[in-house]
Amino acid sequence: MEERQRSHVLLVDDETAFTKVLAKVLEHQGFVTSSAASAGEALEFLQMVEPDVIVLDVRMPGLSGVDALPRIRAVCPRAPVILLTGHATLDDAARAVEQGAFDVLHKPCDTAILVTRLREAVQTSRGRNLHAGDILVPVDQCLVTAPSWSVGQTLGALEHWSEDTVVLLMEDSALQGIWDPGLWVKALASRPWPTLWRDPVASVCCAPSWVDAHCTLVETAAQVALHGIVAVGMAGSLAGVIGPQQLRAAAVRWGWGRGA
Repeated sequence: MEERQRSHVLLVDDETAFTKVLAKVLEHQGFVTSSAASAGEALEFLQMVEPDVIVLDVRMPGLSGVDALPRIRAVCPRAPVILLTGHATLDDAARAVEQGAFDVLHKPCDTAILVTRLREAVQTSRGRNLHAGDILVPVDQCLVTAPSWSVGQTLGALEHWSEDTVVLLMEDSALQGIWDPGLWVKALASRPWPTLWRDPVASVCCAPSWVDAHCTLVETAAQVALHGIVAVGMAGSLAGVIGPQQLRAAAVRWGWGRGA
């Protein structure tokens, strides 16, 4: 199994001693860290590197964290920002969240709380930034059958594929259905085997549910939860399919839904 990439955290704080200690704590928790001693230095860094999360101190010489927040969001809109402050009021915190901050934590902050919020920020960001097109199984990796095929013919063809192969029922390049394990189980329980063997494969397929390739992973996961395997469209045609196995693989590969 491919090792999941470690999350990158940018620490922006003029207190270098604090930053060094925090960096060691976070690296021990599995993160990769970079640091900037001012908001201006952070903005320059973000022109070259896009971290997974930004931890931004509010009180710094020059540009404050609150004033820097909209500029940072403009340069790096996908990275969640967690503000650290020892002086912010509830109004300040509300304004920061309105400007796009993921959270506002009081400084000094319990490192366990910060680590938890960092992991939640990474999870939210990765789920938001991944799209259906990033994790689909291409059509050429599926078993394509015709409406004229029988269940027996399809099962015979599946013997040469892996057990998690998706079966697509297509006619004139148009998707007609997707093999449905639930319908297959019901068919096994309700029909004599010789009859089922000769029945059309369409009898154990479901009508396809579609998502666009640009659909977010969160939106796609909701459709998979409702329909099982869903078809992914791109430029008006079938690009591939996504099912529960692909979502689980995405969670492991990109760390969506767990850990750093």
